[in-house]
Amino acid sequence: MSQESKTVVVTGGTGLIGGELVSVLLSRGWNVHAMARGASDAEASKRIRDRLSRSVQRSAPTGTLTCHAGAVTSENLGIPLAALRESQAVLHCAGETAFNEDEKCWKTNVGAAERLVELGRRLPNPPRIYFVSTASVCMAPTHSRIAEDMRFGGYDNGYTRSKRKAEEVLLASGLDVVVLRPTIVFSRGVEDRKMARAMLWVIPALIELGSAPVEPESRIDIIPVDYAADAIERLLGIPRLKHRIYHISAGESSSVTCGEFQEAVARVDPRARSVTMSAALKGKKTASDRLRARLEESISFYVPFMSADIVYANARLLGEVPALGLSPKVTEYLQGLLGQFAYQEGIEESARP
Repeated sequence: MSQESKTVVVTGGTGLIGGELVSVLLSRGWNVHAMARGASDAEASKRIRDRLSRSVQRSAPTGTLTCHAGAVTSENLGIPLAALRESQAVLHCAGETAFNEDEKCWKTNVGAAERLVELGRRLPNPPRIYFVSTASVCMAPTHSRIAEDMRFGGYDNGYTRSKRKAEEVLLASGLDVVVLRPTIVFSRGVEDRKMARAMLWVIPALIELGSAPVEPESRIDIIPVDYAADAIERLLGIPRLKHRIYHISAGESSSVTCGEFQEAVARVDPRARSVTMSAALKGKKTASDRLRARLEESISFYVPFMSADIVYANARLLGEVPALGLSPKVTEYLQGLLGQFAYQEGIEESARP
């Protein structure tokens, strides 16, 4: 692939996955047009560069970075047409991820997909669209291994419903679309206490409650964001992909059980060993009624994902990019993430999941 052709647009350039992708792409010689919210390109640039400063230092960037102010609710998502004309791909990472914002998720995530289709149809030579979805669009059957060609099903919420619909809109468009489905993604390699806290507040919350409604042998499929970004960049470099949908997952080999996860947490905070698994979610008597109610409500959004005992097949991804290798297990890097924020910060975060 010539250097001239290694040009991409990335939406969500300040996000967990989008920001990490920008970092990886720049380190591997890509010319990146990165999008972020802002009143001006200068403001967007400041936000994107601040996000990049939080990623683990890689080799010196050999690509170029151009930042643009945009929003997924805007026409063309705010992407300049000139950037689209010179790009071989759009990596659409931006979106609404709140589990308790149904209307906002639909408007943002489905609306952006519809605008991408409208934009692609107007361009004479539209770039390939890589849509970052979520493996959780498929949550059935539980206690199973799920492959990419299985139908949507099982538990859903406003977020996963919006991702299901966005996938349908894009795949039915007739455009060159590739759907990428990461599983649960943790911020390994990003020095950002806010990101770590936003993902892992559930741990101090469960310790405070003293019980977790999951079985110790239930598996959870978690990957680090640097692995997700590495996988996506490698797929980006393959002109003729064999499939239109890929899990980016830990799979059978690198998923862990809830019991293993608990033990990894306990190595950082021994109080985790007192959490009873397979018990009803019931607060400790020492927690105030108000605190217990808040924690239980917040955790209720996450229990279905924690208790489903699902792993997502990764043979398709590894067959396409065998050099990628397996994801590291979350138990190998969890300690570093928990060290980024204090226990009480996690309890406070539970009020805004």
